[in-house]
Amino acid sequence: DAAIWFSDIRGYTAISEDLPEERLLAGLNAYFDCVVGSIYENGGEVLKYIGDAILAVFPIEQHGSRQSACVAALAAATDSAERLLALNDGRRSDGDPEFAHGVGLHVGQVRYGNIGSRDRLDFTVIGREVNIASRIEGVCKQLGESLLCSAAFAIEADTPARNIGSFELKGVAEPISLCVPG
Repeated sequence: DAAIWFSDIRGYTAISEDLPEERLLAGLNAYFDCVVGSIYENGGEVLKYIGDAILAVFPIEQHGSRQSACVAALAAATDSAERLLALNDGRRSDGDPEFAHGVGLHVGQVRYGNIGSRDRLDFTVIGREVNIASRIEGVCKQLGESLLCSAAFAIEADTPARNIGSFELKGVAEPISLCVPG
């Protein structure tokens, strides 16, 4: 059981075409410092960078309850948004494009372990709930939201959230109810 985080930078491909490589990599690393710092400080574990995307979990066993894990993931999302504002202040003054991201949060059972080929293994989580977190982040992109969570996550976090409806997510049999926390 885990709260699951999936985030992705908005417009990264366009940003990457306009910046020299050294400034692009410095900016990407500064972005990761902001976001990953928030995840770690709130008891999460980054499992994977997928280009400019991040997959992280907040293990329920480590947090003691589903509610605590979801509250921690939500705190990390809120903290990373504040850190991103500060980062963007510096980027603006340097004449660099600002970073924005979308974060999808969900909660549920995952399978974890070393997955891959004999020649290259990767420790990660897989499963339906991980796919849902990724798809929720995709809905962030569609709707122009920076943070969305499943209704199941909002209930577990016991946080105020505005339900925005049920969405058909690619590869998921039934529609998933999504919320904007806060």
